[in-house]
Amino acid sequence: MDDQDVLRRIPIFQSLSDVQIAKLAKLTTLRLCRKDEVIFYEDEEGDFLFVILQGRVKVTLLGIPDRFTRGYGREVVLSILAAGDFFGEMALVDNEPRSATAVAVEDSQLLCLHRNDFQGSISDWRGVVQALLRSLTARLRRANHQLATLAIVDGYGRAARAILDMARETGKRAKDGRITVKGLDAGKLAGNIGTTRETVSRMIADLKKEGLIQVKKDQVVVTPAFEKAFD
Repeated sequence: MDDQDVLRRIPIFQSLSDVQIAKLAKLTTLRLCRKDEVIFYEDEEGDFLFVILQGRVKVTLLGIPDRFTRGYGREVVLSILAAGDFFGEMALVDNEPRSATAVAVEDSQLLCLHRNDFQGSISDWRGVVQALLRSLTARLRRANHQLATLAIVDGYGRAARAILDMARETGKRAKDGRITVKGLDAGKLAGNIGTTRETVSRMIADLKKEGLIQVKKDQVVVTPAFEKAFD
């Protein structure tokens, strides 16, 4: 799949014609990132939109104070993105610093679009601007949902909700409604939601016993009953 095919699949560019997509592709550059490489840090200058061609990227907040980490601060993962997803889009419309940190979860290939190229060449394409606003609104709503969940739900419920969100974002859904998610780590999950590893491990054991999830080595299978219970 070439760059133009990838760009056609990005929601904010789906209104563009073939000619416009070809023009857009010429404005992009390729960036290769190794696993655990920081793509950008929170509060640094933001001037690029990134499209994932290959690999996975996590968008995270670092250094959130937390008593479980003895004052060093904990990481809150906002989202895990995969091939075809995009991030950093706020950089296209303002000159503000980055609001989060982006890290390659595995070796990744990214298409990069600079703000000046966007504003100078395609900002008059109405469909793109409208789609970009929808994207920003959707991510704001999700952030508000995450904040509300952290504020009102106990550790058990937050862990369940985090598993469900991860499954929907990065998992593979089968025809029977079950979702398989890989790489679920109890320790990291505990840090993300501000609770202990023991609480998360106990919750996973309880859910497994009740038949709401299935655990297979490094995979967790979320059942439709689990999704209904914690949606």
